[in-house]
Amino acid sequence: MAAGPEWQTYRDSLPDHYHRHYDVQHACEELEADSSRIFSGKKGSIEVWTRKNGTAVKSELDTRNSWSPLEADLSDLRSILTTHRVSPRFLEAIHAFGGKATGDDDAYFNICETQTSGEEPNRISDPWSLRQMALYHRHESQTSRSVWILIQPFLRAKYVFMKAFGAADSDGVAAPPERPPPLPQQPQQQLAEAQSEPRSSLERKKTSQDHRRKMVSHFTEKAIHSNGDVKKPYDYDTGFSDCQKLQKLVTSLALAQHILGATQNVRIMLSKLHVPVHADAGRPKSDSNTNTIRAQINGFTRTAASLEKSAEGTSRLMSKLLEYRKSDQLNAQAGLLASLTAQANAQSHELRSLAYESRTDSRYTKILGFVATIYLPASLLALPQLITSDPSGTGGSRILYISQAMWLFVLMPRKQFSR
Repeated sequence: MAAGPEWQTYRDSLPDHYHRHYDVQHACEELEADSSRIFSGKKGSIEVWTRKNGTAVKSELDTRNSWSPLEADLSDLRSILTTHRVSPRFLEAIHAFGGKATGDDDAYFNICETQTSGEEPNRISDPWSLRQMALYHRHESQTSRSVWILIQPFLRAKYVFMKAFGAADSDGVAAPPERPPPLPQQPQQQLAEAQSEPRSSLERKKTSQDHRRKMVSHFTEKAIHSNGDVKKPYDYDTGFSDCQKLQKLVTSLALAQHILGATQNVRIMLSKLHVPVHADAGRPKSDSNTNTIRAQINGFTRTAASLEKSAEGTSRLMSKLLEYRKSDQLNAQAGLLASLTAQANAQSHELRSLAYESRTDSRYTKILGFVATIYLPASLLALPQLITSDPSGTGGSRILYISQAMWLFVLMPRKQFSR
């Protein structure tokens, strides 16, 4: 889908170096094509925070949940992108939001469900909600102006920004946050602690990775000990479903790395957020607890990458096993087909022999009928002529005289049947 003329203002507002490093036209076209899935057409889930000389300005756009279209309109986002000359790279992050389109992202949903399974009940209302957000920051040193754009910010992140900037009402007059304590002297430490995940969440990630490690080990064992002969009782019967499960596992591990990386990036950016301080105040040091959590997330990311590499190798091995097994089955089927063909040829030869014998017997039967039809009446007529009796025998006995032609008459049908 081609980007409409309304994108021209945004493209014209960007500095030249953006056009040199990014295909701005293509990025706009992709976002336009995917807008029906990403945006609901309502106001809601994009927040813009600007800070200049310590004054905060906030656009009031509330968030809903992670797995539904953003409660915003594409035109609103386009206006924000144009006003703040946002980098085209931020457009790529927007594609991660919106509704569920196909079943291809089921593994991503499963990861998010695992991550949010231990959340406090009052923090989420949607069971598929993922406490993750897109964050954009640009600081202009010449004007001391910072622009932060948050898409679907989770509650703790919003609370951090409220404490860092202070809320602003419709008149632009700063109002106190709903429930914030006074901003501490070292806001960076407070921001890092507020944005840090609870220990229980990290333990859930560890449990999730341990489960995936066991799954990879299970499939690896099946692939190594599997035998191509399906008749063997010790064969593990590696099948196509195992390859599908393993491929889904590979996909989930890759997405887990993406989620961990995104979480780490947001954590780092928020930990750097601080209110303006005097030059002689110095920059507060990073909290050791924050560093520990960062190290844990990095460890989880490395583990997920290692498991993904192992799972990909096992997946290739299983695919080879299936190919070998399929080849063996095809060879066995070819041998069986050849045997059946030989049996069919032998049966065909026997049938031809039986048909020939049947035709021969039929011919003999016809000849016999013909001979019987002719020979029997002829024998009855010829018998008195071929056999005669003489009453001059001694003792009143009769003497029978058999003509020589009688033997020819008897032998003639025998010669016919012997042919």
